Amino acid sequence: SLGADLTYAPEGSRWQGSLGSAYALYKYDLLELDEREDVNTYYLRVWWLLGPILRLDLGYDLEQDDFDTYHTLRGGARWLF
Repeated sequence: SLGADLTYAPEGSRWQGSLGSAYALYKYDLLELDEREDVNTYYLRVWWLLGPILRLDLGYDLEQDDFDTYHTLRGGARWLF
């Protein structure tokens, strides 16, 4: 696999963002329990620090292979320790 990522983190700000792309010769899909070949992934991620140990995350992935296009939207909270 090969990938590139660009992250923006303004100084003094409580939010950060990331934009990237990756290529994988094959990728195992845990939800469908199968393998996919020649997968291109493009993603956007944003996170917001609510305090010194709590962070909210939001991410969007666009994956393309020879057969289909997949969209994934994820959100969550992290406790940092």
